Amino acid sequence: MLKPVAAVEGDCVAISAQGIAVNGVLIPNSRALTIDTMGRPLKPMENGFYTVKPGTIWLISSHDHSFDSRYFGPLPSANILGLAKPVLLEELK
Repeated sequence: MLKPVAAVEGDCVAISAQGIAVNGVLIPNSRALTIDTMGRPLKPMENGFYTVKPGTIWLISSHDHSFDSRYFGPLPSANILGLAKPVLLEELK
């Protein structure tokens, strides 16, 4: 899975009907959905405030249909296998 790390140890994650905010900054398009694109039910994390615990991270994409921590919560940071780096920074025409 290739996802951006949105929150690390000590960060405050707030989940609401508007989406997910990290340290008070709302992540665009981070509102959890209740069904996927095929109509199957999704079970998002409960609304509330979460402090990221040591050894964990939250992965949250700004793509509205991303399957990430908005559904399965924090993940062990030990699961990070590497850092993705852009290869092509020029727009293709």
